[in-house]
Amino acid sequence: MSKVFLDTEFPDDGRLIAPLSVALVSETGAEYYAVFADGGMDAAAEDEWLRAYVIPHLPVALAASGSGWAWDTAHADYPRVRPRARIAAEVRAFIGGQPEPEVWAYYSPYDAVVLCQLYGPMNALPAEIPMFTRDLMPRGRPGRDRPPGAGPAHPPRPARRTTRPPHRPGHRPHQVKEHCDRDHRSRR
Repeated sequence: MSKVFLDTEFPDDGRLIAPLSVALVSETGAEYYAVFADGGMDAAAEDEWLRAYVIPHLPVALAASGSGWAWDTAHADYPRVRPRARIAAEVRAFIGGQPEPEVWAYYSPYDAVVLCQLYGPMNALPAEIPMFTRDLMPRGRPGRDRPPGAGPAHPPRPARRTTRPPHRPGHRPHQVKEHCDRDHRSRR
């Protein structure tokens, strides 16, 4: 088995998930990072949290007026800007190239939806990609429904906007794995 750590960024309006970026890191040391050319940048540019914590790390220049954006072709990650179909093919090849892959994510339901929707409905998920995504977030809420002696837990985080781990802004693949490894070790 080979763990593949997944992280995505996207605006969340409760109706549509239009991904901004995806990062994958395998225990083998392989890394993948891409920014969606046809993603949710318009919605992200209007989202206060994404404007503050994610967009500054993407190859995007926001308009001085606070409305609108353009690609920053001088940004180091601009070559990683790709159309969704290409990202879907590359993600499939990356995960499929790992020995018996297990996909892990921090608050995995969000990232799993982004991953699955790259391929359409759930029954269109390529065979190389596991249908189950494991979650690095501790089970239960600290002090509420965690059993006594269950080990350290994160403080309560009531909303998605506050659930982001420290690496999330501008997630680079190596940071995804470092955070996931650190979080996993702290719960043993």
